[in-house]
Amino acid sequence: MIKLDLRIAGLLSLAFSAVALQDTDNVSSSVVVSQGCYISAVDNIDFGSIDGNFSTNKDSSNGSVSVVCTLGTSYSIGIGDGLHADAEQRRLADAQNQSFINYDLYLDSSYSNPWGNIGSGNEKTGIGSALRQNHTVFARIPSGQAAVAAGSYNDTVVATVNF
Repeated sequence: MIKLDLRIAGLLSLAFSAVALQDTDNVSSSVVVSQGCYISAVDNIDFGSIDGNFSTNKDSSNGSVSVVCTLGTSYSIGIGDGLHADAEQRRLADAQNQSFINYDLYLDSSYSNPWGNIGSGNEKTGIGSALRQNHTVFARIPSGQAAVAAGSYNDTVVATVNF
């Protein structure tokens, strides 16, 4: 009798182990995409080598500010007056900060729309594409300035993106 009971217990155990038990529930996922922008790259403005005579304009279009903004995000890019500005006139300075060359930054290749700081009304505006957007900075050293001595002249301006 004990052997018979063990067989019945074994069959019952086999029957229960063949049935898989399971339960289900839902797992939800979510994400919030926030508006955002950042400056992804800048290319410096380089006028190259010039003589100290300013009888004609000296132009450069090799500067740029690149931004990445969330798709559909409105943004504006401003560029400050620089380290050596005088009454909102951007200036390149020699190593001793004693001799200066005036220069201007523009939004367009016709050099007719000045590029200003945020809040000046002369910012570059755009709509984010979620990809890198490159904005050329057109620069000009205007003619009619007093001649300057040989040397290296530099300035630093701050680019800002608002969104």
